[in-house]
Amino acid sequence: MQREGSDPQALTKQDRFCPRCDLPVELDWSNAPQVLQHMATHIRHDRGLVATFESPCGFCLCPHPQCVFWTPRNPCAGHGGPQVDLKKSTGCERARGFKYKAASTSKPNSPSTNVPITCPLCADGSPAVWKYNFPQHLAHVHPRQDPARFAHLSKTSSAEEYGVKASWESRHVVRRTTHNAKAPLQLSVDHRCVLPTM
Repeated sequence: MQREGSDPQALTKQDRFCPRCDLPVELDWSNAPQVLQHMATHIRHDRGLVATFESPCGFCLCPHPQCVFWTPRNPCAGHGGPQVDLKKSTGCERARGFKYKAASTSKPNSPSTNVPITCPLCADGSPAVWKYNFPQHLAHVHPRQDPARFAHLSKTSSAEEYGVKASWESRHVVRRTTHNAKAPLQLSVDHRCVLPTM
């Protein structure tokens, strides 16, 4: 599932880079989990972003309400749980379809669980809130509510926090491929070292 009019091949070379990284980091925009993971590291650890924007988008880091995402409040049982309605969602040119359940589950190679969630305090028909932005949403939109009552909605494990921070710290590391490496030395059966036994 991919959003109409958001062909990653149509992006210019410059547009393929993360809009926030001070050193160029090229992202594979056809790989939504990779993009969500990278942007989540900014939302958690980019001090300039936290100071400048409010409720940044999980795909492009633009502030709410520039990018608005929708999740059905009562998803159909046949869909297997929450989903993002990309046809109804507006504003984000970089939004991509993704498997919600997989993206909301922390894994060693993709620790972030930052996905759009439904705020139980907002009126029916209100847009979703990105999970990592939920505490900020609660403080600004529902300031009289006790944050402890809703902490479970934005709860993250220590493994997730560690993984997201590690991703943030290694975002400029160039990963080298080994497909051009020389093949390992092959030894014939006749040329082997045998230790004498006593």
